[in-house]
Amino acid sequence: MILPDKYVDLEHSLLGQAASLIAARRSATTVSDLWTAVQEGMTYDRFILALDLLFALGVIDSDGGILRWLR
Repeated sequence: MILPDKYVDLEHSLLGQAASLIAARRSATTVSDLWTAVQEGMTYDRFILALDLLFALGVIDSDGGILRWLR
């Protein structure tokens, strides 16, 4: 479910949902602001998994409750 395949569409894969988080980003935002921006497109569980994926890939970091976009 991380990568799209013939059974899982891109927008339903974890990679696609992480991409939608990147598309909804601002220069500095909180996790709750980002959740408010994308909550109609995914569940909260998938939102947290997508954040974890972005953190593991080195795309985001947290600094005092503010999300920093590194790349």
